Amino acid sequence: MRMARISTAMMVACLCAGLAVAEPETKPETKPEAAKGKIVGLITQKEAKKIIVKGEAGDMTLVPYWKGGMPDKGGGFDKDMVKKLEHVNIGDKVEVEWTFEEHNRIDKIKVLEKAKTDGVTKASKRWGRSKKEKQEKEAKE
Repeated sequence: MRMARISTAMMVACLCAGLAVAEPETKPETKPEAAKGKIVGLITQKEAKKIIVKGEAGDMTLVPYWKGGMPDKGGGFDKDMVKKLEHVNIGDKVEVEWTFEEHNRIDKIKVLEKAKTDGVTKASKRWGRSKKEKQEKEAKE
């Protein structure tokens, strides 16, 4: 029993010594080439700082680049791109150039065709009412 403990201790010591002596292999860090692309399609969903575009290959969620560190240090989404996103609407046909950096980031956005809403939003279509009908109902109440 005692011999087993001694031999186990010796094996552990040899392994630790071998690891301590061996220098770790250092490889220069190479940043993989970022995936880039272009998508042309309709905006199907929109939030203040995110859009979802439905293209030929499927849906793609896109967000602006993050600038300036943590939010408490003044960091946040690229303000210029956020302003551009304010001018696009659900149903607009857009062309977006993007780069993948943790998320699909918007490099450029171009509106090819504005949505023809005719006063009806996607949500109101689902519920069967147009904006005009909702306003008339509210005016009566």
